Formats: sequence, C-alpha cells, structure tokens
Amino acid sequence: MATLVDRIAELESQLSALQVDNTMYLQALDAVSDMVLCKGANSHIVYANKAFRVFYGMTPEAIQGLIDAPFAEPDNTQQYVKDDTEVFTTGRTLTIPKEPVTRYDGEVHIFHTVKSPLRNATGAIIRTIGISWDITEREQATEAIRKALEKEEIIRSQAAVLEEISTPLIPINDEVLIMPLVGSVDSLRVHKVLESLLTGVADTRARIVILDITGVTVVDTQVANAFIQAAQAVSLLGAQVVLTGIRPEVAQTIIGLGVDLSSIVTRGTLRDGIAYALTRK
Repeated sequence: MATLVDRIAELESQLSALQVDNTMYLQALDAVSDMVLCKGANSHIVYANKAFRVFYGMTPEAIQGLIDAPFAEPDNTQQYVKDDTEVFTTGRTLTIPKEPVTRYDGEVHIFHTVKSPLRNATGAIIRTIGISWDITEREQATEAIRKALEKEEIIRSQAAVLEEISTPLIPINDEVLIMPLVGSVDSLRVHKVLESLLTGVADTRARIVILDITGVTVVDTQVANAFIQAAQAVSLLGAQVVLTGIRPEVAQTIIGLGVDLSSIVTRGTLRDGIAYALTRK
C-alpha cells in the first residue's frame, strides 16, 4: 500500500508533467503567426499569444485583465464584449469575416476572426478563445482587382463612345444620311465605317449616304479603296454614296495613287453634297 510520501511524490510528478505540457502548449501558440486570444466569463483577457502582443505592442503583464487594447475604438470594444458574451452563453462558434483592427502604430489591418467556447472535462464553458488571421493583403489584392475591373469597364465604355463618335451617322431626312469622318482612317476604322454605313442604310432605308472626308488627315491607297468598297457595299442595299470634302491636296494624292473614284459621286463640300442629295428623286 502506497504511503503518504509515495502519494505526494506521485502528485508532484503529475503536476510537473502538466506544467511541462502547459509550457509546450503556450510555446506552440506563440509560434503561430495568427493572433490567439483567450478570455474569461467576464470578457477579460486571460491569455494572448505572441502574435497578438506584437501586433498591439504590449507585454503579457500589460494585457492580462484587459477587455481590449487601450487604444482600441470604444465601439469595437463594446462589440467584442457582446460577441464574447454570445459565445460564452450560447456555446456557438462566431465568425467575423472581415474586421478592421488598428495596430499599435495606428495602421489599420483587416482580420478574419473565429471565436469559440472552451469547455472543461464536464462540458461546462470556462473560456472563450478567438483566433484571428490577417487578411489585409488579400483584401488589398481583391480591391486592386475590383478597381482594375472597374477601370477596364470605364475604358471599354469610353472606347465604345469614341467608336461611335468616330463613325457618326447623322440623318438629314428619311432618305439621306451623313457620315462626317475626322482624323486618321486605319483598317479597323474602315471596317467600322462599312459596318456603320450598312447598318444605318438597312435600318433607315436611306437612298443616299454622304461620306464627308473634310477632316480626314491622310488619304492613301487603303483609305481611297475603302471609299470604293463602301460605295459598292451600300449600292447592294439600293443606296448611293456621295463623297464630299475632297481638298485639292487630297485630290492630287488620289490621282497620284491611280485610284479610280469614277464610280462614286463626288462633291467639293458637304454643303454641295447635301444640295445634290436633296435634289435627287
């Protein structure tokens, strides 16, 4: 039969083992990069791991017994007490997906927090434990992507507006349309011009389209041929293209290129083109 001395020695051995286990447990929590916080029934802090202490710039002794960091927002502290009480009384785990938290130096970080009850051997809740991990970089990346997509959408909208402006189709009456072109004309714009002309003629059943090139900066073989293509395509729909705004230097360039525009009605100015279209029966 074990003597009292033997029993005391056994208890001391068990206590020593528990102390070792507890030390290892705390060391493990300190090695975790996420913040771990343990609170009692009154929502006061009984343990905070190293990540928590470093974030708030506080010592273990200074943290003991607090509800929150001294410089925390009062509204946040009140919410923490409410959350802790809910977990302690209901035994349910509480998740806070995005929580702005101010660091000791005033920098705001975003945390994802999970608060759960801690129970003893009989199942009674004796503590609440909160684990928070920093999702600031993830949120910043998400916000950057959102802004990039938003910017892309704005650019697309602006491009659509510019595209519409670059190939405007203006009705003079039920039978006459005008498309004034300004700036340079490349292969992409040529395609848009043709598309806009054909769509406009088909939708309005116009019989004459005035293509005014007064504002076109450069006319080369590609541009000149594009006018011929436009005339041919529009004629298939039963309409006619009138080319206006051919400046002397443009006319000289067209002659030099050897492009035949004889199949297209031409007029020197837009006004002359409109007069021609309105007199046609």
